[in-house]
Amino acid sequence: MYLLIDDNIRSTDRLKQLLKELEVFSHEILEAHACQDALQKAACYQPDIIFLDIEMPGMNGFELWEKLQEQVTRCAVVITTAHEQYVLKALRARMVDYLQKPVELNELYAALERCQLTLGAHHKRWENLKKHGVTERQLEVVKLAQEGYTSKQIAEALFLSKHTVDTHRRNVLKITECNNLAELNRLL
Repeated sequence: MYLLIDDNIRSTDRLKQLLKELEVFSHEILEAHACQDALQKAACYQPDIIFLDIEMPGMNGFELWEKLQEQVTRCAVVITTAHEQYVLKALRARMVDYLQKPVELNELYAALERCQLTLGAHHKRWENLKKHGVTERQLEVVKLAQEGYTSKQIAEALFLSKHTVDTHRRNVLKITECNNLAELNRLL
């Protein structure tokens, strides 16, 4: 699922048209033309790829991305803007790509390829942990921990005791021979 976030309807219409030319079906494409709408749709639909404009009323794209990260578990973000000056900031914010408007078909195709590689690589890394004996439940715990949730919050979300959550975390670190989550992040 794709979420196109831009206050300019013509920009999202162009992007939709290009996506259709690349044979992306329209039912997989959502649009948001205001920041609050974007936050609600992201939380509800959990898009895989977000196309995000930078200069919008209310908050800029980087501020919006910070809030979106709290709601979207896993996605790739592509900046779409008419301005060049945000490239370095986009890279630092771990955006997958940076497309200047008007977006060209070949650039969009390349950005989608990079997004798929990014999303696939992330999934493969988690799958590698399973090969080492990490259970599905342990993965759930560690993924939530990496998103910044406390053991208590994870316990509530997964209907476990805090002690069980802490045990799962310790076991994953033991299996992977990591001392802490930061080391596990580097392993992934």
